[in-house]
Amino acid sequence: HGHRAWVRAAGGDVEGAAADSAAQEAVLRDLLDANPDAARLVYELGALLGQRGNVVWREDRPEEALPFLGEAEELLLASHDLGWDGSRAPATLLQVRGVLAHALRETGQRDLALETCDLAEEEFERYDGALDPFVESSLRAIEWYALADLEHVRSQVWDDLEDPQASRAASLRCIAAAERALEASPTHRGARLRLAASHQSLGRAAKRAGDVDTAAEHFDVALRTVRGVAKDFPDHVQSPVALAQVLSDRAKLAALRDERDLGVALRRERLALTQTTGFDAVTVARARHDLAAALVEGAGDDRATLEEAEAFASEVVEWIDGAGADEGEELVWLSAYLRGLARSRLDDVAGAREDALRTHERARRAGLDGARCLRYVADAWCEVLAAMERAGAGGEEREAAAPRALDALEAAIEAGYGDAAAHGIGMIRTPLLDALRTESVRLTDFHVDPTCSPTRSAL
Repeated sequence: HGHRAWVRAAGGDVEGAAADSAAQEAVLRDLLDANPDAARLVYELGALLGQRGNVVWREDRPEEALPFLGEAEELLLASHDLGWDGSRAPATLLQVRGVLAHALRETGQRDLALETCDLAEEEFERYDGALDPFVESSLRAIEWYALADLEHVRSQVWDDLEDPQASRAASLRCIAAAERALEASPTHRGARLRLAASHQSLGRAAKRAGDVDTAAEHFDVALRTVRGVAKDFPDHVQSPVALAQVLSDRAKLAALRDERDLGVALRRERLALTQTTGFDAVTVARARHDLAAALVEGAGDDRATLEEAEAFASEVVEWIDGAGADEGEELVWLSAYLRGLARSRLDDVAGAREDALRTHERARRAGLDGARCLRYVADAWCEVLAAMERAGAGGEEREAAAPRALDALEAAIEAGYGDAAAHGIGMIRTPLLDALRTESVRLTDFHVDPTCSPTRSAL
């Protein structure tokens, strides 16, 4: 049953594999009923339940995975107490506790997740060095990968709890453990992905701290690593997802480092990846929108680039119109804004005006009346006015459009950090704010209060 479950799973027969795993579990439980102290049977059942819990967890069902993983942990510990000392036992327990920690974190049980990590690492230290030398290389890779996975969970928990120092320390330990795993098995897929994920986490932390050069170093390591995994394991479902995330992070950073050509290239790669590896339609639309945004940002007055950006944005707008996308999605109004931006700079006044109206209407229907949304709406109308002026439109025609821009600007007075072009939102041009920023002292570690009045008072 166990071997057939593996074969069916490898062939994509998920239901058949699940049925065989259930049958394997039933046989093991029957054998245990007759032989309750058989240490190996206890271990085999624990290992099986750990595998089943892992499958359920990877299907984004962490709550359903917890019972499997909890019983697996108990059985593996019981098998050790009964005297089972199989060479794979320590690695199996580490792996089960790693998945258990993931599931606990994802169900909001962060303290238990950290406690599980602590227990697993204590177990690792106890067994470290006790492996049979004839099987040490392969099992060493499994054990060190499992340890890296535990540190990855720990880093995520500290991120959730907004403790950057603890998160950074856990990411560095994850990298060290993943490198040890790769010393034993240089092509180990899981260790390479954990190595990349930790560098990605460190890159995001460096970016938040304003250290864009360090962030670039970490993102570049993550990108090289995940590209290698995607090349070596083209059918692995996690590799494209990980690659798409790192491409997105590095492309956003490129905008902050004035690497416009690199940013466009990375977004092209991400769009091609999402179109060819089974991503959902929303993800593909977002990738297309992000590429259009990068093109507009760096186009200047280059018509060919603006026309390409307009074409990509139009594809997103048409998909939204045809698919009836969720009105609450930012993509619904941002795509119209982006196309209008390209059209206005191409002096297509009618098209730009149509998209400004669409942006305003879609945002209003979605109930998005916050400063950020209205800033985009105001900018769309300002672009229309500029295009009208370049086209020689009469004063009355321009005056008819002006109140829309002014109304939106009044509502956007409380703009946020990200609404200045100098902070990375290149689609919106804010030359006066950018000049003020250049001439000013910048307080980059100021913490806000729950409401605006005490924040202003404190500042």
